[in-house]
Amino acid sequence: MSVAMTWQDPPPAGTHLFASFTVQRRPDAATPGPVLASLPTQEIVAGEALAVRVPDVPYEGDLRLVMELRYAPGAEQRVAWYGISGRFELVAGATTPVAVEVQLARPRSDRGNVVALSFPGLAGAPGPNDLDAAVVTITSQAAAAIEVANNPTFDGATKLVTATDCAVGQDGEVSCQLAGWDLTAGAVEVEDGAYTVFARFIDAWGYPSPTVTAQTRVDLRPPSVLLARATPTYARPGAPIALTVTFDEAVAAPTLSVTPADVLQEQPAPTGDGYSWTWSARLNGDAEPGAVVGFSASFVDRAGNSTGPVTLFADAQETPLEIVVDAQAPQLTIEDFVIEGAGRERLGPDGRFYLRGGDALWMQLRIREDHELAGLLEAHVGIYDFICELTERRAPTAADPILTEIYECTLDIPPNSVSLADGQVFLTGVELDQAGNVGVLNGLPIELDRYPPILDHVTFSRDDAGPVSDPPTAGPNATLFATVTFDEPAVGDVRFELAEGSGNVISESNIVTTFGATTLTFT
Repeated sequence: MSVAMTWQDPPPAGTHLFASFTVQRRPDAATPGPVLASLPTQEIVAGEALAVRVPDVPYEGDLRLVMELRYAPGAEQRVAWYGISGRFELVAGATTPVAVEVQLARPRSDRGNVVALSFPGLAGAPGPNDLDAAVVTITSQAAAAIEVANNPTFDGATKLVTATDCAVGQDGEVSCQLAGWDLTAGAVEVEDGAYTVFARFIDAWGYPSPTVTAQTRVDLRPPSVLLARATPTYARPGAPIALTVTFDEAVAAPTLSVTPADVLQEQPAPTGDGYSWTWSARLNGDAEPGAVVGFSASFVDRAGNSTGPVTLFADAQETPLEIVVDAQAPQLTIEDFVIEGAGRERLGPDGRFYLRGGDALWMQLRIREDHELAGLLEAHVGIYDFICELTERRAPTAADPILTEIYECTLDIPPNSVSLADGQVFLTGVELDQAGNVGVLNGLPIELDRYPPILDHVTFSRDDAGPVSDPPTAGPNATLFATVTFDEPAVGDVRFELAEGSGNVISESNIVTTFGATTLTFT
């Protein structure tokens, strides 16, 4: 036979191809008939003439020559061009070549197409040389085989799945599982990124269908922590705490480890959206004061890359994320207290301060705390607030491991205040530490008196024990004893004077020093 070839989409002239031939009995070109003879694969050159010697066939009749061209020998290789000749007859013993014309075209399946290709959206790997694309599910109709590749020319990493490896459904569709396949084969260095998978259906004649694609993202990098935050930094035994960790990619619910192991009432379950996870818990009521609670976590991203367990840090300087158990309240002590106003300093022997309207108060207050203060100092006298200013902060040292802060506080009592009634009031103060422990300044008693004392009555007696008239009379150089009663206790040095109606003082008594007496006797 002499074969004349015409091409659709021909290869470049001089391209070496491998041709295989079968002689078939075919009533029509669309229906395959029985193969009567197969010819050995023959290497040809595109653009050159071709002669084929046909072996014996069982009978004469309506014959077709089926021609398949491949880039490499072997029936397992993909068919690149395919053609079926017109009808011809062979005559036994004839010596004249039979001329046959074959029109060659790129194969197009007339038996089915790949109708669906699914692929995991994310693939991970333990290393760049061991990338596993997990499972690819391909659904086709009447499949003989499925060809999968990592590039659209199908000349790189490919895998052929035959129909015997697939499951045929009741509707005639075929599902094939493709596992353990390296979709990045041939890459110099596997990198994170998107990779495309190409697939096509191969029918019984080796004709491929149009190509379908699916994409996956390769993630070789394990996840990491962007931010970790624990609140509060200091917590009382039994207090609620919260921990939030943010990651650079979505991860499954992380596994949290807490030290000491028994510091929480129960192991919390995280809540989150994949990128950020939060744990809410409560410290044990008997958590040891001063204990430092630390955290570590293990986590896995959607590709299966894992990290941990790793210690959680509070900042880029890798300061461990910690919560300190603090059960000690701040200690507030008045180191100095002064009433500034007219008259004597009014601190009585009973330890009580005596305060008038219009007085100004000044005090120096010392606060000691074993951890950190919240900076919420309040000090009051009745309804009036001190204005306090931090004047000194002594950081903990080896000699004195307690934080000390010194405040100076001032308060002006309004001279005509009607908001305070005469009587005892207290100077009080409170300060919180960062764990919420409340330090209280024990109330300093202050006696508030906005009104001067009133002389209630006077009784006189003479040194000769004689009668005293009312009003009393006495001669020159006489000695009188005056017993004076006030409406409230007198404080300090008191002198009794006798004066004429014009106000001219004619006699002065001795000075009596007293505190808290309402009745005084003068000579």
